Amino acid sequence: MLRHFVSFYWFPGLPQFYYHGSLMGWGVVMVYTFFAMFVVSATFVWEEIIPASARVPLWGMFFTAWMLGVIISWRLERQFRAAEEKKSLDFERNDTLPEAQSAYLRRDWFQAEYLLQQRISLWPEDVPARVLFLSLLRRLKRFDEAKTQLKILSDLSVSGAWRWEIHRLEQWIQQDENADAEE
Repeated sequence: MLRHFVSFYWFPGLPQFYYHGSLMGWGVVMVYTFFAMFVVSATFVWEEIIPASARVPLWGMFFTAWMLGVIISWRLERQFRAAEEKKSLDFERNDTLPEAQSAYLRRDWFQAEYLLQQRISLWPEDVPARVLFLSLLRRLKRFDEAKTQLKILSDLSVSGAWRWEIHRLEQWIQQDENADAEE
């Protein structure tokens, strides 16, 4: 919590940009930064830009903008946190992977497939669910579907850590398909 308040006091919008990647936060930071640079340079570097009588109201506007920015940043941060909490609760409520693993180990293929497809439809880049789904398709000898899923899985950017397992599944699918063709 302290890290957010420190960044609030420096530049309004910075927590949203830095912690959440918000483009609106980036815009607020940029506008505030340019305004701050203008006020500081007009006061201390190029004093002839603004008459001395206008500097006090300019600093008043600067601090007012800063206070409004801090308040808006605080409110936006609360909204981001509420959305993250809701997302984590939704994830926990809809987490069907443990159930799917149990169904797979019980050899309840229909239930495992249903739960895995449900999970993959909610989170298409869920590599563990896709790997288990591939293994299930291999067990069911649905090799064409398995190859399609393997292609999708290989194309995912987040599947880098799973390359060895994906390669091994590909070999097993090929071996099972060849053994099935020989029979």
